[in-house]
Amino acid sequence: MEVVYSELVKSLENNKPCVIATAIRTQGSTPQKVGTKLLVREDGSTAGTIGGGCVEHDIQIEAMNLLLDKESKPFVREYEMNEEMAAEQGLVCGGTMWFLIEPVWHPEPYLSYAREILEAYRGKPYLAVASVVKAAPRMSAGVGTRLVVHSDGTVGGGLGVEALDSQVTNTAMSMMREGIHHFMLKDKEIEVFIEVMGTPLTLIVFGAGHIGKSLSRMTRLLGFRFVIVDDREDYANKELFPDADDVLAMDFVESMKQLPLNPGTAVVVATRGHRHDYYVLKELIKYPVGYLGMVGSKRKQILIYEELFAGGVALEPLLKVKSPIGLNIGARTPEEIALSIMAEILMWRNGGDGSPLKMDEQLVVKTFHKATRKSEKAVSQI
Repeated sequence: MEVVYSELVKSLENNKPCVIATAIRTQGSTPQKVGTKLLVREDGSTAGTIGGGCVEHDIQIEAMNLLLDKESKPFVREYEMNEEMAAEQGLVCGGTMWFLIEPVWHPEPYLSYAREILEAYRGKPYLAVASVVKAAPRMSAGVGTRLVVHSDGTVGGGLGVEALDSQVTNTAMSMMREGIHHFMLKDKEIEVFIEVMGTPLTLIVFGAGHIGKSLSRMTRLLGFRFVIVDDREDYANKELFPDADDVLAMDFVESMKQLPLNPGTAVVVATRGHRHDYYVLKELIKYPVGYLGMVGSKRKQILIYEELFAGGVALEPLLKVKSPIGLNIGARTPEEIALSIMAEILMWRNGGDGSPLKMDEQLVVKTFHKATRKSEKAVSQI
């Protein structure tokens, strides 16, 4: 998303109109997910993607036509990818996508909030953008009207109704606290699409061992920020962790004072021993991190939990800890364990459930019989 807003800022700073298309809802199997964006310039060049293929091409052409009409306004378009269309384009999708399509003619107010969003993606605090995507005729806010909510509760813009602004602000603040990135707020007269904007997922690993090294390489491939923490300089250094964005060779607990321990952060505890894990976990549960997992066996987990409970730690914070960590893929080597951990982190990040994607066997059988009947019918007509 950062590249879209970077290019949007450039276009607006040069007074160049453009169109922004945002996926606000999907149903069924679709090439991209909610929140993906495409920027289209007057010459047809683009930034970002909403899935490629016929969907992206069609919206690209529509956007170029919109830029010929300076009276065009934001609207929502439904795009259904039926079997025939998918076959023509070589796709395997058959779902429906809804897009908010916004022609942008003038720098303001888009330039101001585009710059704020870009800063959020580059390390500044999160913010949320709420856009009206459907409104009854009597509503003063039309499609494309927006409200920007900052992490400190301050807002910019407005949706025309004070009570609605308040409701959207409260919802956006809750989303930022809980690590929710997209939400459609609905009532009988209006629908508001809320997006939380911010830096890419940051993975922080406490413990510069073999699993930490494997996680470092994997997060680089996935485009996440990676931070390694260890109290031993011989282990926590750039030579051993060349892919890390930050390497902290310092006391584990002290390091937490300067780390981004927020809902957009995933944390893995993988220190060199039981005592270090205990002290690290005892402090980490005080922070609102989005994902917190600890490497180790169930026996190790029980021993640490017993000690924490005996020391007065409440039950609820520990119920959120992923330990033993990762998805059950039979992992044994550090690389396999890292893959298991990253699969669980992605499941948390993307809202998956970890279940196999394999097609139901009954559907395979049904498809087989359907294809067989078609083949037999074709032969009989020869």
